[in-house]
Amino acid sequence: YKFGQPEITYYLASGHYSYLGRLFFPSLGMGNSRAIHFMLAALPTVGIWCAALGVSVMAFNLNGFNFQHSILDSQGHVIRTSADILNRANLGIQAMHSPNVHHFPLIIAGGEATPVSLDSAAVSTASS
Repeated sequence: YKFGQPEITYYLASGHYSYLGRLFFPSLGMGNSRAIHFMLAALPTVGIWCAALGVSVMAFNLNGFNFQHSILDSQGHVIRTSADILNRANLGIQAMHSPNVHHFPLIIAGGEATPVSLDSAAVSTASS
């Protein structure tokens, strides 16, 4: 390299394009050096973010999201939402996949009665 030379000495994209193009498939080969430099900067950054997220998840003992809890009012009564209906349906699907399928009605009947739709619940409570 001579100071002030207009052409580049080494074309970074040529090595990456031919190597990645032959190693994986040609669409992964990056044709210009800007894309290569972007990936060389972005991939470690995303990896560090994912590692930090994993450390924080383990530090705070976050095992995942739990959507099984119902919404309660000030007296502790359940406010029925569509999520309650979906959770009840998921219990039915899980019961059908259990090895004791002949206990299916007992598992479903173990809790309190849940209306199938929110509209019918409003009609039944309004009429009584």
